[in-house]
Amino acid sequence: MLANNVTLDHVGVQLDDFNTLFNKPDFALRFGGVRTKLVAYDGALLKSLPQIQSEINALRSAETMTTDPDAAKAIHAMAQELQRSYDKQHAITIDLQGVIQGMMDYDVNAHDPDEFNVYEASLPKDEKDIKVYLRFDGERDIINDAENKAVDLAYDTAVKQCTK
Repeated sequence: MLANNVTLDHVGVQLDDFNTLFNKPDFALRFGGVRTKLVAYDGALLKSLPQIQSEINALRSAETMTTDPDAAKAIHAMAQELQRSYDKQHAITIDLQGVIQGMMDYDVNAHDPDEFNVYEASLPKDEKDIKVYLRFDGERDIINDAENKAVDLAYDTAVKQCTK
């Protein structure tokens, strides 16, 4: 799960590049590069998700193995937080697939960088930002929050259980 955070960092860089690539003279080449990288990153994320879900399920099973109700409650809470992080990572991969599909369907050669689009020019900056559209940073915040809570719960549980 933590390795996916590094991959998501790379995805964020590509989405930032996507926001500016049409302003560059070599936008078609950059467009293909961003698309290729997003495909690779999304593939890596998708590949990791079944194993992550399996580990979360194993943690849930561990909840039933303890006779200590406090430990069971903490394990349950950890699994819930990890599931929340997993769900957001999964949602991001689905969103990225949509972006990638849109990029596959887009005829980059038909784009005229010198053509002025009144509608696009009137949009606020945030509405032209793919990361805002995808709520990417907000999803990342939820992932980080859930992972931090899970780690805190694990640490507190370990300290309580190992010092008895």
